[in-house]
Amino acid sequence: MFNFKEKLNQFLDDLEEVEEGKEVSPEASADNFKAKQEELSNYLATLKSEKEAVAAAPVISQDQPKEIVPPTIKFEEIKEEPVNVTIKNNDEPITIPLTHNSETCVLTDDLVIVGDLITTDPLQMNGTVHGNINSKSRVVIYGTVEGDIKAQSASINSSIVNGNISAEENIVITGESQITGDIFNKSIAIDGILNGSIHATGKVKINPNAEIYGNVSAASIAMEEGAIVQGNVRINTPKR
Repeated sequence: MFNFKEKLNQFLDDLEEVEEGKEVSPEASADNFKAKQEELSNYLATLKSEKEAVAAAPVISQDQPKEIVPPTIKFEEIKEEPVNVTIKNNDEPITIPLTHNSETCVLTDDLVIVGDLITTDPLQMNGTVHGNINSKSRVVIYGTVEGDIKAQSASINSSIVNGNISAEENIVITGESQITGDIFNKSIAIDGILNGSIHATGKVKINPNAEIYGNVSAASIAMEEGAIVQGNVRINTPKR
């Protein structure tokens, strides 16, 4: 590529030589001037084409990239209607709320625990536990437990439990739950299959789809038509 500044200076020097009257024939001067003019014109045309090519090329910004702001994700609170299980009797009904507050510890479906699980907070277990569960609060089961369950109150929903269940207060067994073990509690409402005995100090409600293969002992028992009990039934009426 020609140096534009150098070529321009050389062209001006040639013009000065012609003006100073150096011994150059008119034909040679004219030819020399024309050649220089054509050379300069070609160089200017080259510069113009290169300028157009540069203008058409993509522009790469030299600015610093702007900070990337992550999108804001809003989570809407899901409000669930409370689900209550009530044992109806002549006395005051027993109601067990199955709602879950923000303090409840939830174990997901794909979680498998090998060993005992001990907690002081409410627990919802959706996975599998190969061990005992011991809670000083409410326990809600939606999975499989290979061990004993001990809690303040318990709700077993379409779950499998191979072990004893004991609660200081109430126990609810719903859905297609299958329990293999004895149950010790204050009051219970059962709608599932139990291969074991019930030892309740309060009321027992046996729903139509319940199957109990063991003894039932309670202060009062309400058994609906369709339920199955293969075992001894004992009502321990408190002495007055």
